[in-house]
Amino acid sequence: MRIAVFATSRSDFEVASHLADAIKSFEATVVHFYVNDALVSLFPPAGATPLGVALRDGSSDEYRNLIDAVHARIAEHKFDVGLLIGDRWETLLIAQVLVSMNVKLIHHSGGDLTNGSLDNAYRYGCSMLASVHWVSAQSHGDRLTALGVPADQVFFVGEPQLESKKRSAQDVTIEKLGFGFDFSRRYILVCIHPSIDLTQDFDFALSELKLFLEAQPFNVLFTAPNHDPGVSDIMKYLEDLVSRHSDWRIVESLGSAFASVLSKSVCLLGNSSAGMFEAPILGVPVINLGSRQNGRLRAANIIDCPFKADQLHEALKRTVSMRRLMFDSPYFNEDWKNVVRTSLELLMSKSYRPCIGVAL
Repeated sequence: MRIAVFATSRSDFEVASHLADAIKSFEATVVHFYVNDALVSLFPPAGATPLGVALRDGSSDEYRNLIDAVHARIAEHKFDVGLLIGDRWETLLIAQVLVSMNVKLIHHSGGDLTNGSLDNAYRYGCSMLASVHWVSAQSHGDRLTALGVPADQVFFVGEPQLESKKRSAQDVTIEKLGFGFDFSRRYILVCIHPSIDLTQDFDFALSELKLFLEAQPFNVLFTAPNHDPGVSDIMKYLEDLVSRHSDWRIVESLGSAFASVLSKSVCLLGNSSAGMFEAPILGVPVINLGSRQNGRLRAANIIDCPFKADQLHEALKRTVSMRRLMFDSPYFNEDWKNVVRTSLELLMSKSYRPCIGVAL
């Protein structure tokens, strides 16, 4: 079986990398791991091949270039199965190309909810095109079967990167990262992505965030937002903030150092999925901003807060006093590699005929 694994964003890279490695250990497969060209410099070598397109802002040119790149990869290696992770515009676009060219689709992350983001619609579009579903939580599998996805096509894999994130948080010495940031001072890690609530009231939301950040006592490290429509407006806002504060920094990505930097922060502030996945297992408090993650499973370390300065100050007081506990995660499955193997063996069997979409 020839399988192509695609990673198009920072958020899905490590999931894709872990899954690609697990698939490679299955002797009956040949794996090609394709990565958004813009990510290649952000992560250490992982056996990945540049996809042939750099995705940065979701422009119309990127849509056309991505379709051409995926067609070229299919023609080059004639793979039988494509594996996609998550819920982004480019994930759905790749899924459509794969299915139209008779390539079976395995989708990881179906059944999740992020009601405050267009990602939710992209995710369920991918689920309707997939033949096999690797879900990140048991309840997500239940949601898919309730929608009509056959139960024998749904497998609880979890978030395979979580175990290694625990280890890597201890392995990286952040003081030597070379970001030009003073890690000896206590700091907040901020990650803001485009979302529906920001689109609706961008100026008010970010002016309130600015009021809060400029009044709170900690240093600030920003990571750049995802390459979604609206990213350029958020980057201009962040660059303006940093230009006014000599100690603050923006990094395009923390790459493999993310877990370590996150684990040593006062808290994670923003609307990133890292607040739902990585932060709980590292015991890091999260101030989850706005509605982007609405519907997602939450651990006790997460404080939901609107884009309002006074409520942000109250949330920060709670995070500072919060005990740093490693929380049990509904996204962790220690047996995930065996689940991957079992589902691939089933997909290869002649008697297994998964349907696309739902069984009505």
